Amino acid sequence: MSRDAADSRPRTVLLVEDEPAIALLETHQLERAGYRVVTAVNGEQAVAKAQAAEPQVDIVLMDVDLGRGMDGTEAAREILATREVPIVFVSSHTEREIVERTEGITSYGYVVKNSGEVVLLASLRTAFRLFEATHGACRAYEEVFLNSVLESVQDGISVLNPDLTIRHVNGVMKRWYPHEKRFVGQRCHAVYHGRSTVCSNCPAVRTLHSGEAEHDIVPGHPGSPVAWIELFSYPIKAPDTGEITGIVEFVRDISARVASEEALRRSLREKKTLAAELQHRVKNNLAVIASLLSLGLTKTDDDSARRILTDAQTRVETMAMIYDEINRTDDGTVDLRRYLQDLATTILSTYHVHPGEVRLETDLDEAQTDSRRAIAIGLIVNELITNAVKYAFPNDGGGTIRLKLECGAAETLVEISDDGAGLPDAFILEEANTTGFTLVKELAEQIDGEVQLHSDGGTRITLTLRGEESA
Repeated sequence: MSRDAADSRPRTVLLVEDEPAIALLETHQLERAGYRVVTAVNGEQAVAKAQAAEPQVDIVLMDVDLGRGMDGTEAAREILATREVPIVFVSSHTEREIVERTEGITSYGYVVKNSGEVVLLASLRTAFRLFEATHGACRAYEEVFLNSVLESVQDGISVLNPDLTIRHVNGVMKRWYPHEKRFVGQRCHAVYHGRSTVCSNCPAVRTLHSGEAEHDIVPGHPGSPVAWIELFSYPIKAPDTGEITGIVEFVRDISARVASEEALRRSLREKKTLAAELQHRVKNNLAVIASLLSLGLTKTDDDSARRILTDAQTRVETMAMIYDEINRTDDGTVDLRRYLQDLATTILSTYHVHPGEVRLETDLDEAQTDSRRAIAIGLIVNELITNAVKYAFPNDGGGTIRLKLECGAAETLVEISDDGAGLPDAFILEEANTTGFTLVKELAEQIDGEVQLHSDGGTRITLTLRGEESA
C-alpha cells in the first residue's frame, strides 16, 4: 500500500481504460492495495474527473488508445495544462512510435498491460516517489528564493496565519524585536506589543474581515529599538476559493518621521505663541498711540489740528481692531463681516455722531480674509465713512450712511454710500490728491482692487476685488 505519511486519506487513482474487463481487474488490484479508484472510459471523461475538486486525484493511470475521440496523450496534455499530477501510461502497445508519443509529455512511467499486479503497483510507487522528489526540490528552491527576497527587504515582514499566529518573519523583524527568541507559532500581539489579547483596531483583524489591505500607525514594543511603526496588512487568498489563508504584514520604521513631525508641531506651537505675543504687543502699541492721539485732542482747541488728530486716531484704531479679529481664530483669518460692522460703529462713535442725526445701515455677507487684505479694506472703509461723516451732511444735517459687503464666486464688492450732499460735479476720483483719497487709491492697488465713484443723489463708492484677491 502506497500512502503519504502526512496524509491519512487513501490516495486516489484515476484509471482511464476503455476496456471494461481490464478496468475491472485493475480496479480490483488497486483497491486491494489500499487505493481509491475513479474510472473514466474516454479522454473527455478523464479530463473532467482529473480537474474536479472532489475527489482529488493523486495519480492518473492513462491508456494510450482510447478508441474514438481524444486519445490518452491528448487527454494527458489537457490535464497537465491545469494541474500538476503524476501520469503513468498503461498500454498494450510496445511499438517505438507509440512509446515515443508519450515521451513528449511529463509522465512518470510506461507500463505494458498484463505485466501483472506487482509491476503495476511498483510503477505507481515509483511514480509517486519521482513526483514527490521533483516537486520537493521545486518547493525547496521556491522557499530559498522566497526567503532570499524577504531577507533583501529592508523593512519588516511578518506572515501570519488566520488565527494571528506567526508563520514567518524576516531578519529585520528579528532585529527590531531582540527580546523574542521564538517567533513562529506565537500570537502577533504577544510578540510585537506584549499583549495577551488582540490589539484594538488591529489591521490584520480588519483585513480578515474586509478581505482588503488595511493600514495603521502603531507604537513599537517597549523593548524594541523601533518606537513607531507603519503597518500595512495584506490578505493571502486561496486562488481557487478566495478564502483568506494568511496575512502578510509589511512593517516600516517611522520613528524618525514621527519624531520629526512632533518637532515640527512643537515648533509651530512655539511660533504660534510668538505670533500671538507679537500681535498682542502690536495691538498694545497701537492702543498706546491711539491714547496719545486722544490725549493730544484734549490739549488743543485748534479745529484743524483736532481734525488731523481725530483722523489719525481712527486709522490707528482701524488697524488695532484687526488684531482682535485675528485672536478669535486659529488660522489667522479675519471675519470681514464682523470686522466691518464693528469698525463702522466705532468710527461714528469716535466722531461723536448722534444716532438720531446720522444713521448707519449695514448689509454684510459672511466673508473670511487674511489680515493683510483686511487691514487694507478696513483703512479704505475708514476713510470713506469718515469723509461721509465729515462732509456728506453739512450744517448739522441728518442722513444715512450705508455699508454693504457682497461676496460672489468671482468677486467681492464693498460699497459705502450716503444720501447726503454729494461731491462737487467737477470732482474726479482719479485726480483727487487729498490725503484720504490718495490713501484709498494706493490701498486698493495693493490688493489689486478697483475703486469707482458714483454720484446719484448722494455719494456711492465701490471697491471691487476680483479672482484670488477676492475676500
